[in-house]
Amino acid sequence: MAAKKKNAKRAESTIPEALNTPEFMAAWGEWLRFAQDRGTPVGEGDAARQLKLLAKLGPEKAIADIRKTMEEQVPGPAKGAKKGKRGQKVEEPTDDAAKTDETPAKPVEKAAKGKKAPKGPKAKKMSALDAAAKVLEEKGEPMNCQEMIDAMAAKGYWSSPGGQTPAATLYSAILRETGKKGDQARFRKTARGQFIRT
Repeated sequence: MAAKKKNAKRAESTIPEALNTPEFMAAWGEWLRFAQDRGTPVGEGDAARQLKLLAKLGPEKAIADIRKTMEEQVPGPAKGAKKGKRGQKVEEPTDDAAKTDETPAKPVEKAAKGKKAPKGPKAKKMSALDAAAKVLEEKGEPMNCQEMIDAMAAKGYWSSPGGQTPAATLYSAILRETGKKGDQARFRKTARGQFIRT
C-alpha cells in the first residue's frame, strides 16, 4: 500500500508546467484516486506518458479527457438513475419521497407520428479491446497502441468516438485486462509499449 501512495506522489510531482493549474491538479488527483480504487494504480512511467499526452491538449481539454475516461470506465448507468422505455432516464424515488408517499413523475413519451417498418437486428459494435485483439491476431507480431488504433480504424473495426487520446485509453484498458485476467488475458506485453495477442 505504501508503494502505491509513493507512486501516486511521484506522479503528482511530475506535472508539466503547461498543466500546472489548480483545476488540472484536482482532476489529476481524482484520476489517480480513481485508478487506485479500481485496483490499477498509475505508476511513475505510465503517469509520465499520460501527462505528456495530456500536456499537448492544454489544461481544459486535458481535464475534460480525464473526466470522460473515468465516465467510460464506470460500468452501468449513473447511480440513482435507470433507463425507461426508449432509453429515457427515469429518476428512482428517493427515501424522502417514499416516506411522504409522493410518487415521482413518469417520463412523457412522444406520440408516434407514423408507424415505421421494424428494423432487422442491429449488428453489435466491436469494442476497442475486441478490435485490438483482432488486429493483433491478424498481424501476428507485436504492435504499440497507436499502431493498433490506426489499423482498427483502417479496417473499420473500431474508431474513436471523439476522444483526444484513444491510444492512451486503449493502453490503460489492455493493462487493466492483463492485470485482472493474468494468463487468461488476450494480450501479452512483449516490450515497452508493445503487445501481442496470446
